[in-house]
Amino acid sequence: MWPFKKKNHDIPTKRTLHRYILNIPTKRTLHHYILAHVALKRVCFDDPFGFFALMASPHRQKFLDDLWTQICQNCNQEGEAHFSPRDIKIETTRVGEYPAIVVEMPTPRFIAEAHMICVVLKVPVNELQQETEKAEVRYFTLEKGINFKTGGDRTVLCAWDGESHINYGDGPVATPAAFIDAVKKLL
Repeated sequence: MWPFKKKNHDIPTKRTLHRYILNIPTKRTLHHYILAHVALKRVCFDDPFGFFALMASPHRQKFLDDLWTQICQNCNQEGEAHFSPRDIKIETTRVGEYPAIVVEMPTPRFIAEAHMICVVLKVPVNELQQETEKAEVRYFTLEKGINFKTGGDRTVLCAWDGESHINYGDGPVATPAAFIDAVKKLL
């Protein structure tokens, strides 16, 4: 016979804590992942110069809103997202001699969701005015990961090369400056 009586001690479970106390959904939707790993990546690889021009223009928010509408049409059947495109921050910058776009995503809640994206156009800034037919573009992500030794959170530095996902291992702290510095070392 089992020596312990079953009792309901109302001990909160991880699911209960996330759902009620922290207000974190226990069910993952794909909005965050699709935006960072599919939609933005596809647009920037299809037309790098157009992507950079759009991200630096006043039409950037309309583009993000339209892209978001398409993502929601495909992902809302699993539940609604916990953020909107208005929660995304975009900064135009440089990584070394190359122009770059840093996209700060809403705080990732699940493994493999991105803290940030850094898209680098591999054309030196001083050569942007020259006619270039096709430019190499690099697409980096700083993703939420888990430290398997401690069970705590970590960041993971990754990149996309076409359809291949490259994992560089532990990433920097999730700040734009640290992320840009890590990307610069990989270039």
